[in-house]
Amino acid sequence: MSTTSVHPSVKAFISDVKAILAEHGETEEALQRIAVRMRDLTQDDELTKEEGPVGNVHHGQQVPPLYTDETGLTLVRAKFGPDHNTPIHNHFTWGIVAVYAGKDNYQVWRRLDDGDDEGHAEVEMTDEFIMGPGDVQIIPFPPQDIHAQQGAGEDTYEFVLFGANAMEGPRLYFNPEEKTAKRVTPKKN
Repeated sequence: MSTTSVHPSVKAFISDVKAILAEHGETEEALQRIAVRMRDLTQDDELTKEEGPVGNVHHGQQVPPLYTDETGLTLVRAKFGPDHNTPIHNHFTWGIVAVYAGKDNYQVWRRLDDGDDEGHAEVEMTDEFIMGPGDVQIIPFPPQDIHAQQGAGEDTYEFVLFGANAMEGPRLYFNPEEKTAKRVTPKKN
């Protein structure tokens, strides 16, 4: 993506993210530092009020990212409605979720079996909470990058930063009752 078409706030944010990753590598410490910086992004009135593409790839609403590059680093704007929970899923990468409007009913899931791909999969929910504007959640490194989301009584808008382009790469959808994981690749518009 050309940096000339990137919003100035996004450009500054990505520059900070790259500096943090260069200094700390892809570590827990780096993700914590990026999460703090993402909280600032949710307070950017110009960026959060800007009309722009918002989507939920789990419900067929994929939109172009706000930023992506050759390394796979990708920032998207997402919307989660109150009518449907996303499937329990992963992205095969770390990520950071930052809510800027609405409330997100966020579920953290953990894989119990020793697998890391499709087929047999045992998962359990380990936490569930409501995120509001300014709240940030780290999606951990694989294989524990499993989560589900739904707007809590209203539409929720958030920024999501991924370490790899999760809009193009595969993901797993988990079914805890059937103890399965199915590999899914997002549809491109």
